[in-house]
Amino acid sequence: MQQPLTISRWLRYVSAVLAVGIGTTLILPFRQQINSTTVGLGYLLIVLFVAILGRSGPALIASVLAMLCFNFFFLPPFHTFAIRIL
Repeated sequence: MQQPLTISRWLRYVSAVLAVGIGTTLILPFRQQINSTTVGLGYLLIVLFVAILGRSGPALIASVLAMLCFNFFFLPPFHTFAIRIL
């Protein structure tokens, strides 16, 4: 009988970090053309797929990392963790 294909625990966490990193890299060139809601929904989709494929631990890491990337790269002032209030 064959063993089911299992993914190691650390590979799930690394995949979660890579998924957020790749998503950020793909969205970043379009920062001026798309609004922050679209970016947030893109990150939500990434976290959803990580949660489906990698369980809750990697999904938690992906959600925190996505929130930090969203704040740092897509909310003005860019490249800081401060948020400008209008």
